[in-house]
Amino acid sequence: MTNKTEMIKEMTSKVIEVQDAQEAVYAFLEEIEETVAEGTEAVSQMQSVVEAKKEAMSVFTDFGEVKMAKAEIDSLEADMELLKQITANKAKAMKATLEDKAEEFFKAHKSAVFFFTNTDAYFVANTTLATIAEDEQTMQGFANSISNSFASVRQVLLDEQIVAQADQNRLYRGIHLGQAGKVTELNTYHRLVRGYARELKTKGAL
Repeated sequence: MTNKTEMIKEMTSKVIEVQDAQEAVYAFLEEIEETVAEGTEAVSQMQSVVEAKKEAMSVFTDFGEVKMAKAEIDSLEADMELLKQITANKAKAMKATLEDKAEEFFKAHKSAVFFFTNTDAYFVANTTLATIAEDEQTMQGFANSISNSFASVRQVLLDEQIVAQADQNRLYRGIHLGQAGKVTELNTYHRLVRGYARELKTKGAL
């Protein structure tokens, strides 16, 4: 029982590592969105100034005033384009860092999957009729947590167009994005045991 308790403790730690790595991806994604939003807001404010100056220019009758207003408007519009470019450049650079965050997540995920496979095999070998339902619930809970985190980070890569939709089930930095979610072998084992237990009950042995 001590071994099982220790393995649950270790598996819990692995799942937390995966979830922390997932949260790091989400946190940096939020930084990207904030940067883009700030740039968009700055462009919007500049656009309002341009519109106001264009409206004011429409009533000018002096050549000098019109010429000066036109120069101001042209300068502001040029600055707007530069600001759009700067925002796009920042987002592009930050997406490269986001990819690194995703790669860190996948490393944690891979480690958790490896440990899950070993832990699952141990549970299958050491479960009992009295504990199999609880063991199955425990291991499937771990499996769901790992799989849900993977699906979430994978979706971020697709949403941010870091990975094209056409490549959503292909390799990305050595990680197979189309991998199936984890399922404990205790699910299959429990079905077999339930069938066997029903037979024993039928025979009056249970």
